[in-house]
Amino acid sequence: MENKREKVYDFLRTIAIICVIISHCMTVTIKTNDFSALWWQKNIIEAIVRCGIIIFVFISGALLLNKPDEKISTFYYKRFVKIVIPFFIYSFFYVWIDKYKLNINIFLPKNFLNVFLSILEKPVSTHLWFMYMIIGLYLFTPYIKKISKNLNEKETINLFILLFVISIIEYLLPSFNIKIGINSLLIIGWIIPFILGYLLTKEVINKHYKLLYILGFLSFIFLIIAKRYLPNMESLYDLAPTMLLQNSAIFVFFIKNKEKICESKIINKITYFISKYTYDIYLVHIEIINILLYISKGWFNYGAMVNTAILAIATFVFSLIIGAIINNIIKMIEKIIRKTINITKNRIVNIKRQIIKN
Repeated sequence: MENKREKVYDFLRTIAIICVIISHCMTVTIKTNDFSALWWQKNIIEAIVRCGIIIFVFISGALLLNKPDEKISTFYYKRFVKIVIPFFIYSFFYVWIDKYKLNINIFLPKNFLNVFLSILEKPVSTHLWFMYMIIGLYLFTPYIKKISKNLNEKETINLFILLFVISIIEYLLPSFNIKIGINSLLIIGWIIPFILGYLLTKEVINKHYKLLYILGFLSFIFLIIAKRYLPNMESLYDLAPTMLLQNSAIFVFFIKNKEKICESKIINKITYFISKYTYDIYLVHIEIINILLYISKGWFNYGAMVNTAILAIATFVFSLIIGAIINNIIKMIEKIIRKTINITKNRIVNIKRQIIKN
């Protein structure tokens, strides 16, 4: 991996956040289970846009596990500033909105503490589950990196296959009443796509891109058909092997064609700008959807698909604007925190020097 910024990841982040927004908009604009033409349209589009979260995790694995080694304390500090602080700020924002409607002041000491503890306990908004997962992954990242960097070619291929085998055991076989008790293994869960994102950047894996394209396309077709004719299958999205294969194909396509994809300077600038705020867009977009639905009652009468497109575009634009504003406010807070930490460190050093002198 190059040390300079990989522009292709800006493209992938932009695509991923747009897919997430479309997916969440569809849940409120298209509600049909009658296997009609509209249902099939939703089914096909959903099979595509549900890639968003996995692509985000792929990117995290590809970037973090390929980075040069650094002190674990330094790594944790960077993630704390970039991820944890904004996460708590947005979580308090969502709680404040809910409690404000009930005329409850969350900034009273007792209420503030209860809100803080509730955020630690579980997501205060459904989409924030993603943040708990990301924070959990980052806790293990320094140790996963040390393991992954010592793999030879054969071990890399074996690990790639093993991750899919585990995904099949955990998320596909139970739909056929075949259950194997490996839930206690650390590798289960979102660590799978996290490591896959890293492996997909390796030549020993992505040189088989044609096979991945074929398997990815077949997985896409299977997903559409299974949704209709295998209704008892519980795990079709997220960590299902078919979704992992489909998204692996998408990810490798961008990696293999990054020179062509990143030719346009204008598009690069646009995706770079959006990419800077995808985290904030994700955190704020659900409330934007709720606000738009509230203020536009009776306006959305153009058909389900058109309504979805209008809502998704409006949500994306307003989320980008508001996310960018909040991001810059948070950066100011981060500077204050950094300055406070540095002042505290300097004071401690001075105190130690004084003690030594005396």
